[in-house]
Amino acid sequence: MDDSAPRLPALAACLATVLGGSAVVATRFAVGEIDPGVLAFLRHLGAGTLILLLAALILRRRLLQSIAAADLPAILGLGAIQYAAFGWLFAAGLAYVPAARGALAIATYPVQTLILAVVLGRERLTAAKAAGALIAVAGVALALGDHAGAEGPEVWKGDALLLGAAFLGSVYNVFSGPYFRRNSAIAVTGVQIVFGALLILGGLWLSGVSLRTDGLTTNGWLALAWLIT
Repeated sequence: MDDSAPRLPALAACLATVLGGSAVVATRFAVGEIDPGVLAFLRHLGAGTLILLLAALILRRRLLQSIAAADLPAILGLGAIQYAAFGWLFAAGLAYVPAARGALAIATYPVQTLILAVVLGRERLTAAKAAGALIAVAGVALALGDHAGAEGPEVWKGDALLLGAAFLGSVYNVFSGPYFRRNSAIAVTGVQIVFGALLILGGLWLSGVSLRTDGLTTNGWLALAWLIT
């Protein structure tokens, strides 16, 4: 057996943490130049398209059969939660708070996931799991220190939006596992992201928000490109 195999999940988790942290910073920068909903739409449309193209290259003729028809409604529903609701709340919340404070709110993600899984009977709460989740949040708070502080009458809005986003992310984590195991993970992800983008687009249209990007500077476009990839 390859000795590196047991390390792969840990390495993947570390990479996901780094990418997630950088997404907070890039999003906080971009929402200063563009509507949060428009940012979420462009991010997910670009990312979903890239993933579906990659899925087509990998799966080829099997792409259309890679997702069971019976699972499609639940997959789309979870996509709406993660890539429409979460995506908008995440971008909107960072319009009110600095990136460091936003990162601290999103760091409650694993704690909320653990609590929800325990409440639903999908996980057994152990001292090690509880301690690990709390240490993770405490570590983020300690690392950010005073940078997580923010003042202003609307800071609470950012906190509420980001904590709501973290909760929706935990819902997605708890319920999405079986659908990834039964279907092609890359196809499921691509379909969910594009579906979420289309829902955001519908919300923007109903709200009368135009897809204006003329406020984006070069750095703003670079931040968007990073978020897409």
